Parts: sequence; C-alpha cells; structure tokens
Amino acid sequence: MRKLVEALAVVSLIDAVTLWFSQTSGPFPSVVPLGNPTAYRNLYVHVPISVSTYLLFTLGFLLALAYLLRGKNWMEEMAHSFIAAGLVMGFSTLVTGMIWASESWGSPWNWDPRETGVLFMFLAFLVYLAVRSSIKDPDVRPRISMAFAVAAYATIPLSFLVPYLMPSLHPTIPETSMFVRGGLTPLLFGGRIILVSLEGSLLALLMRSGGARGAKLAVIPVVLVALLLVAVQLPPNLSGGTGGTFKVQVISGDVVDGTLHLKVRSSQGTYDLLYRGKPPINPLFVTFGGERRLTLEKHWLLVEGRIENGTILASSMRLIPYWGNAVNSLIYALTLFTLAYLAGRERK
Repeated sequence: MRKLVEALAVVSLIDAVTLWFSQTSGPFPSVVPLGNPTAYRNLYVHVPISVSTYLLFTLGFLLALAYLLRGKNWMEEMAHSFIAAGLVMGFSTLVTGMIWASESWGSPWNWDPRETGVLFMFLAFLVYLAVRSSIKDPDVRPRISMAFAVAAYATIPLSFLVPYLMPSLHPTIPETSMFVRGGLTPLLFGGRIILVSLEGSLLALLMRSGGARGAKLAVIPVVLVALLLVAVQLPPNLSGGTGGTFKVQVISGDVVDGTLHLKVRSSQGTYDLLYRGKPPINPLFVTFGGERRLTLEKHWLLVEGRIENGTILASSMRLIPYWGNAVNSLIYALTLFTLAYLAGRERK
C-alpha cells in the first residue's frame, strides 16, 4: 500500500503541474461556433475525467466477469472498488460537462445523445450500488451484485457510440483530433488523459484495501493548484468594470492603419473600441472555411482606457478566461480528494 500511495503522490504532482499549465497556457481553438473560445480548455479537464470514468467501469466490469467465472473474493472486492471510483468520477463527468455546455452549447443540459447516454450509464451503476447494499446475505450478495454490474456495463458502449449513430453536439474522435493534432496540444491532451486515468486507478486500488491515510495528502498538490486557479481566474469574470477598467466581449473587428478597431458589448451597451498595443492573441486573424476570421471574436476582455465620444480608447487589454475552467478544475480536485478520503477509511 505504501508504494501505491507514493506512486499516487508522484502522479498527483505531475497532474498538478499540467493542470495549471493547461488552464493558463493550454491551446484552444481560434474560432468556435458559440461562447468563449477559452472554454475549450475544459478539454484538458472534462475529457480526461470522462475517459477515466469509462476505464474504471471497464476494469470493474472485467473483474466482475472474472469473479462470476472464477469465484475469487478479491476479484469481487476489486470490482466493487473500481465501480465505486467510477461512480465518483462519473458524477464529476456530468457536472463538469454541464458547466462547459452552458457556455459552448448555450444550456447546461441539452439532452444530447452523449449527455443522455452518460446519465443512463451513471444511473445504471448507481442502481448496482443500491442492489449490492440491499442484499444482506454475504454469500448471495457478491454473485447477484456482480451479475448486475456486468449487465449495467451495456450502457458503456451505448453512451460512447451514440454520437456516431445520431446527430450530436458532442464531437466524435475524428472531429476532436482535428483540434488536438499538431504542436503541444496532443502531448498535453494525451498526457492529461493518462495522468487522470492513472490517478483514478491508483485510488480505486487503495479503496479496496482501505486505511490509506496518506492518500489525502498525496492529492493535495492538485487541490492547491485548483484553488489557485479559482483565486486567479474567477475575480476577472466577476468584475463589472470600474473607473478606467472595462469588461467587454468582442463582437467583430479589423485592423486599420495599425489600429485594432473592435465592436464590443458590455453590461452598459455596445461600443467601438480602438487599440494600438500588442493584441492578447497571436495570430489575430485566421482563415476558417475560406473566410478571414478575427480570433478575438467572442472573447471577454478586461480593458484599461477611457471613453471619448462613445468610443473606448484602450491602453491595454487582456483575455478573461472562461470562469468554468477554474470551477471545473476545482470540481476535479475535490473528486480526487473524495476518492482519497474513501481510500483512507478503515474497512469494516
């Protein structure tokens, strides 16, 4: 157990570093159909959690099947631990997905086929937990609960395949690969998936034995980084703009004679904005679908300057990252801490 806790501590430290980097410097799409483009940094949080959920349930299914074939008690115990960890991760998958969807799809819940499939998957394994808890006979409980776990696994391929079988807001793997290929993105994206899946698996193994008191301490780096992200990224989102500071969202714009001309909106109305400094995004324009597009479009900015004749004359500007990135990072950290807490409890 000690070696598992030490391995968890190392993975957690690397996870914390990559979490910070992904949410402060991670690549995001230049052009998106709806919402703040920086919301797509949730790709480095929500997707690894969802992949980890699938992995934990799959390992639980394989162990449940092995128990039904071989009847070894340790197989049933490990299957239950992996499924329990999958349920915690599955709940986190639903919540972080809803927060991202509220920005990028316009509503936290859209009855999208993948959303609905993941919900059914979560509920199926939640029923497994209820079935297992309701059976008091220790000789009967393992076989019935493991049989139910194997049956519940049918929801896994269903939730994964539905975006390929019917119209879905969720991107398919080929569509996602268009964004994650090239540069740093595939390394960061793939690395985050491996790290989160490994942490979830290590915590599930520790949950089987129980009493792993060092598990909570091991995941503290991720919790601290998530809290720091909230402290740094949430205040600009809550700012309404005071004095010479303006919080605005970019509608459209162009560069004329070296000056950035933007049409922006704020809580006070719509303004023209002029800026001659270094833009907060590079490149400022991309060609998308044969059309020249401004990469600042749909971004929220915190602008320093003054208003003259209804025009904001900006002296500086910086991007405001989507608030859901920091919140989802904190949800992820609390998910790990919950699993670590369960791993630290003494088994009865």
